Amino acid sequence: KDGGEHIWVFGGTVGQEVSIVLTSLDDQLDVILEVRGPDGQELLNLDEGFAGDAEVAVGLPLSVTG
Repeated sequence: KDGGEHIWVFGGTVGQEVSIVLTSLDDQLDVILEVRGPDGQELLNLDEGFAGDAEVAVGLPLSVTG
């Protein structure tokens, strides 16, 4: 939905690496990828702009367990 936010939850342990690819199904939609820890602390924020490119995080080491 326009202006909407989708939240996905996953668990992991300190030092575990995760990879995330966020791709828009609509070339008119700009996606932003935020990764937050269990306490809400921002761990990563990616925004490639309105180019239609995917937001990609590869081998992101988790700094907390949760």
